[in-house]
Amino acid sequence: MTKLQLANQVMIEHPLFGLLITLACFQCANVLYNRLGRLPVAYPLVVAALLVVAILELTGLSYRRYLESVETLNLLLGTVTVALAVPLYESLRRLRTMFFPVMFTVACSAVSAVFIVMVLAEAVGLEEVIIKSLATKSVTTPIALSITEDIGGKATLAVLFILITGLFAPLFVPILLKIFPAKNDAVTGIAIGVSAHAIGTAKALEISRECGAFSALAMSLMGLMTAFLLPLIL
Repeated sequence: MTKLQLANQVMIEHPLFGLLITLACFQCANVLYNRLGRLPVAYPLVVAALLVVAILELTGLSYRRYLESVETLNLLLGTVTVALAVPLYESLRRLRTMFFPVMFTVACSAVSAVFIVMVLAEAVGLEEVIIKSLATKSVTTPIALSITEDIGGKATLAVLFILITGLFAPLFVPILLKIFPAKNDAVTGIAIGVSAHAIGTAKALEISRECGAFSALAMSLMGLMTAFLLPLIL
């Protein structure tokens, strides 16, 4: 083994290598997204994920080692979710005037999201563990992982379904807003928050801080109501 090969091996096996490539890939993806005029198909999360996968394949770094390296990011999921309270606080006055309509909308969304998933999953004959993992697809990851374990689902499947659900937001929100224009950013934010959780909220913040604030509120309430509802059903 040459010195260069040895140096590469040491770098790849460094505990922070996975974290470094994740941050670098996301930053590159974010720059590309802005350069392309925020084109939905170039959404940073998708591009960054593809870049990380490519690097893992090229370097031979195992997925398990990669997960160990980025554990810090997993620990920050809850913190980032709580940080969404900042734009929510800025829109507190407007929120007070819409509290009951918001609660009613989120409650209906939680019930319908779970009901539709269960009916469709049963209709196509999916296994019970997949159905239970699908049930949390519209809930933000930190809350969904806890719910999934309690109802007997599989955490890895739940994360996959959550990610797929969230990725529909940057792709379809601009299209849907043209077809069904909302009265204001608050309504748009609620619609995004109940359906596309944190990834959708990131997209909502691109629209406006008010849109992001109501999306964060809807996302949080959606998680709480689903956490209450699912154990009663499953």
